Amino acid sequence: MNKYKQLLFFILGIFVNNIFAQEILPLLEEGKTWEYTDNLGVLYVYSIGNDTIINKLTYSKILIENGGEVSYYGACRELGGEVFIRRANSDKDELLYDFSFPERMILDADDETCRSEFLGSVLIEGKMRKVFAHSASWRSKIEYPEGYEREEGDEDYVWMAPLCYSYALEGIGILGVPFRSSSQCDIENLTVKLNGELIFSGKDSADKILAQDMDEYSYTFFSPILEDEKCWYVAELNNSGERILTEYKIDGKTEIYDKECFALYRKEMESATSSSTNKTQYYAALYENDGVINILSEDCTSEYSRTVSDVKVIDLKQGVPSKTKEVIFDFYNKLIHGSYVEENEMQEEDGRVFRQQVIRRDGEDGYVARDYIRESVGGLHFPFRPTLASNADEEKNLPVLLLCQGADGTVYYEADHNSELWQKLMVATSLESIVKRPENKGKGIYDLQGRRVSKLERGIYIQDGRKVIR
Repeated sequence: MNKYKQLLFFILGIFVNNIFAQEILPLLEEGKTWEYTDNLGVLYVYSIGNDTIINKLTYSKILIENGGEVSYYGACRELGGEVFIRRANSDKDELLYDFSFPERMILDADDETCRSEFLGSVLIEGKMRKVFAHSASWRSKIEYPEGYEREEGDEDYVWMAPLCYSYALEGIGILGVPFRSSSQCDIENLTVKLNGELIFSGKDSADKILAQDMDEYSYTFFSPILEDEKCWYVAELNNSGERILTEYKIDGKTEIYDKECFALYRKEMESATSSSTNKTQYYAALYENDGVINILSEDCTSEYSRTVSDVKVIDLKQGVPSKTKEVIFDFYNKLIHGSYVEENEMQEEDGRVFRQQVIRRDGEDGYVARDYIRESVGGLHFPFRPTLASNADEEKNLPVLLLCQGADGTVYYEADHNSELWQKLMVATSLESIVKRPENKGKGIYDLQGRRVSKLERGIYIQDGRKVIR
């Protein structure tokens, strides 16, 4: 009997390992070679050499062959989908790829800015591989005429149009020169082999990859809004018509009709001069599915009846072009009559890139109402559903999000500290002492090897558990 159990566990172990092995396909594999032919017909062959130890870390040597001569190109190491390269004659690592970052990759190079957006996955030679659309822009120095008097707003450099588009393929690299972070436009000129067996042919796979329209990204991953212990601080009107600060906090999970939900609690924050104690009360159960938020509520008023309402309240996919170009705009119109998605836009703030959706409703006398739904935050009026006013007077009474903060202190959204509302509520409730904000931007910043840094140079760093660009 024990032999059968051991055999069963052995088979299950193989099965589980195979599942997890498919999560991220490795770029660095012994016996893998990349053959790239440039526009002049010159063949370059990149291959994996012996391992080497640098600063107690193990790297794979990258060799390049050109015209029969083999030379050392650099050394790479890979960790959970992140690929770092230390080029020849360099004493530091660069982040070459981050295939573990499913929403987007942002790469930074000295002479150009390279950005990659996750498109989806394609089946190539029996393997599903993630595809990132890759573009590169460059800066050009502005030459002002002699005697020209510079005005406010005049810049030293101007960003030019993208050089070209290419693709980064999981396990393969940039479809051009695989160990450079710059874009290459000639997909068809790359082939990749593993122990002599062809695993990628640009010529055979170009049509599959190019079928994913560069101008119509299919966004398939959204940074979650709902995370345990995340807090939102909202300025709301109470029954007396006064502004109060309320805390909404996720505290654990609950299950309703076999749906796993986050439990959301609400608390009115005490004033520093108040002697009253405000209790934390259960507010709602919410669940999230890739950019879509639903609220579940139960009605158990009767001993014999139990009803559950399941209402979708946020859909960040509304108005986002898909690969089939089928765009649906009617969800918010059903939720809030007369409203629609005005724009889905990419924003960048403090080195973090996120999607922001603009909900609009046109009112009488030319009044236009808008709410903003931000990825990882929710609505900027009320986080858990769009909130639109009917007129200017009503707009003054809308709830206003002042702060959204994660359990680890990450600040996802923060209102203007100089605003009258912030000063009145955040300071009056002594919330400044509660907020887990880093002391200053110079502390708690690490390089990609996990070492704390005090002097910031241009590059990618880890701050508050997230990648940021400086």
